[in-house]
Amino acid sequence: MNNLEALINKHNQKQHNATHIIKVNDLTYTVNKIPLSNVIALQEEYGDSKTGQFEFAKELTYLSIADFRDPKLHEMIDVKGEPHNIIEEIFEPKELTGLLTEVSKCYGEQVDVKKQ
Repeated sequence: MNNLEALINKHNQKQHNATHIIKVNDLTYTVNKIPLSNVIALQEEYGDSKTGQFEFAKELTYLSIADFRDPKLHEMIDVKGEPHNIIEEIFEPKELTGLLTEVSKCYGEQVDVKKQ
């Protein structure tokens, strides 16, 4: 295989790995991975503190699963603060931790998602 074929294969593999199906709390979600540059920018924005990592994981989940951005859902649930807080409004802490953990695994990393 030459370099061009290898690069094309690498690109195709990346595209294939951009969507994941996860099952958490008896519900199935489609995770559409956001670009790595956006993930890095989010990490830098929230920092390394426990609270920052928790907020990072919530926003990453919010951006990665379209269901959480559905306007109908936002009409039904009064979200306080940032739009990604809708996730915390829906799930109990244990369920929330499971969801955030599964989404972070789709990105090949494990973030500390326990709320401080």
